[in-house]
Amino acid sequence: VFGLWMKGASAPWNDVKVRRAVSLAIDRDDIIAAEAGGAVHQGFLPLAVGGENAWPAEKTKATFKADLAQAKKLLAETGFTTNATPFVLKTSQGYSNDVEVVQKQLEALGMNVKIDLAPGTAVSPVLAKKDFDLAFGPWSGGRLPDFWLGEVVRGGGNRNITGYADSKLDGMIATQIKEVDTKKRKVLLDQIQDYLVENMPYVPTITRIYYHFEACRVRNIRNPHNSWSTWGASEAWLDPQGC
Repeated sequence: VFGLWMKGASAPWNDVKVRRAVSLAIDRDDIIAAEAGGAVHQGFLPLAVGGENAWPAEKTKATFKADLAQAKKLLAETGFTTNATPFVLKTSQGYSNDVEVVQKQLEALGMNVKIDLAPGTAVSPVLAKKDFDLAFGPWSGGRLPDFWLGEVVRGGGNRNITGYADSKLDGMIATQIKEVDTKKRKVLLDQIQDYLVENMPYVPTITRIYYHFEACRVRNIRNPHNSWSTWGASEAWLDPQGC
């Protein structure tokens, strides 16, 4: 689950218009086209892990539709002019294709951006340091709604890597955590997502799709299982007549 992460407590990223302009400048379809393994649009609560609590794919795509003209208008309203010193966009070597696309999109917005690639395929060590102007890649740690609509954006939280803080958002998060009625909680989660779209603490981009193939004799494999090592094998069995 990929995001474009901005240092939310520092200028110019502490201006909501700048953050929204950056989101509008990002064309997710271009990033998807650069993906070798396939990908889809992603919202603040990814459909892949959010289940019935996530927005439908159509709503997510419409909500995060690129609009460069509007992005430039918003940025101009902030008084931003092209930065002489480039912003450093950090990621790892494994995401070099994606980040080059993002760099070109930010340059089209009027931002001077330099890419800094860490070795290897893992970007979590880069993000965990919280030492960046901009960073791109997947931030892992949870597969429940309260990770994406809580821990990642809650002020002062250990999993909040941008430094973004908003007392109103923290209150909304605290309310939904206590709600045990699933229908009422869905309403609260939707309200949090609406609020995040307005304030854009970071820019959700894409979700990579991974495919796993099993032999035709295998039965009852749990595809959404969270473990990479067992992939639901403990509940599976072999059917000799399966092929």
